[in-house]
Amino acid sequence: MLYDRSLPAEPANVGTLRRELNGALEPVEIGKQRRSDISLVVSEALTNAAVHAYVGMATGPVAVNATLSGLSLRITVRDRGRGMIPRTDSPGLGLGVGLLGRLSDVLEISSPDGDGTEICVRFNL
Repeated sequence: MLYDRSLPAEPANVGTLRRELNGALEPVEIGKQRRSDISLVVSEALTNAAVHAYVGMATGPVAVNATLSGLSLRITVRDRGRGMIPRTDSPGLGLGVGLLGRLSDVLEISSPDGDGTEICVRFNL
């Protein structure tokens, strides 16, 4: 495991988790553009959790973990919120999931154990 951390799903923690993950990835040989893609995907997934996961609920955690297997980097962002429910009052533009899919090599979105949202992305390095 390269990185594993959980913090409250609050906008202020998006940057903290992204910077810590970037630091953990420093020793890994990743091209500049790929590193930028990874950072943007992680930021978007964390922002989605901070803005959407706990609407109408007490704020809970968002966890990020990253593992490296051969030439593949797997990053998982998981919250324990209400799951992916469409919001008519959404403050976002609704472009996030499409962006995640375009910038990563594999995108999987699930709701393990029937609660929260887990976004798993893989990047070929």
